[in-house]
Amino acid sequence: MVAAIAVVLAGWVWYQGQQRLASHESRLSTVEKGLESSVQDIVEPKLDEFGNRIGSVREETRQTRERVDALAGDLEGVRENLKATQSRIASLAERQDSTGNRWALRQIESLLQAANRRLQLYNDPEGARTALEMASDAIGRMSDPRLFEIREAVVDEIAALKALPDPDVEGLALELSSMMDRVADLPLAADVPTEYQPESAEAGDSESSDGPTGIAALDDIDFSQGWAHFKDSMSQALSGMLTIRRADGTQRALLPPDQVFFLSQNLQLQLRSAQLALLERNTESYRESLASAKSWLEEYYDTDASAVSGLIDQLEQMRNVELDWNPPDISTSLIRLRDLMDGRGESEETDTSSDSSAATDAEAGGDSAGDEAGEGSQ
Repeated sequence: MVAAIAVVLAGWVWYQGQQRLASHESRLSTVEKGLESSVQDIVEPKLDEFGNRIGSVREETRQTRERVDALAGDLEGVRENLKATQSRIASLAERQDSTGNRWALRQIESLLQAANRRLQLYNDPEGARTALEMASDAIGRMSDPRLFEIREAVVDEIAALKALPDPDVEGLALELSSMMDRVADLPLAADVPTEYQPESAEAGDSESSDGPTGIAALDDIDFSQGWAHFKDSMSQALSGMLTIRRADGTQRALLPPDQVFFLSQNLQLQLRSAQLALLERNTESYRESLASAKSWLEEYYDTDASAVSGLIDQLEQMRNVELDWNPPDISTSLIRLRDLMDGRGESEETDTSSDSSAATDAEAGGDSAGDEAGEGSQ
């Protein structure tokens, strides 16, 4: 009996387990179906959308590659066209390379030579700059692209010359000439006695017309009238010959007229030396001459006079002028031009007789241009 009950209970438990298992399986199946439905409703459309996007991106990438390939082909075509254009330019330049063109290059070479000559031999930066500017204009008129670097070097050389000190040499020379003209009228520190000055002779004669003075009065003395008359006559004669002046310790020694003349001449000579040193651009000699002239003015002339003090101030200002300078290198343009001409077979060794004649004419033109530039700068 107990065993039967146990069997029944065991069967009932087993049955309940089977029922629960079937229920769980049913729920699991329902969940799986729900998940499957959710995947189909949500995930698959998203995946399809992503797939479509990927396909679109791939298509755009393919189109972009095609455009890049097309642009690369166009770029290669542009390069080929550029090469062809450069070749045509070179061909046209060669066609234009006639005798007249060679003569123009020779003229430019002569102008550059003249510029170097004006700077190195004559210390004339203004003349050199004028010649370089003429060469730059000549290069511009040729319109040859191969001369671009040469003209660029010419422009740099012109800028280097413009950067040099540029004192007004002509104006300073005229100022020194004006000073030399005024030296004779400057007042001395100690006036020369009027009796020593030649121009006072007429005044002395006019003053002596009122009565006998000097040695001439001795001829009119009447010795027969006695000693008193002799004393009066001698006193009158000596009063016309002697002048008594008061002097204190600060008055300078009087200069005789011959020394006054040489003092004036020597001062003018110092100013003339300064003028010559100025034209030679010799700063040391120029300043030494001005210093000597200033020293003489301060020592021998009346510095309280406005004419003298103004001249001293003017000399001091002129001493500050800088005349010395280091010449820049302006040969780069000439070297580049000669390299170009040699590369084109235009050196003197390969020129024909007609080219040599043209070069001679160009050289003459360059020399005359250099001379004109030098005259314009002086």
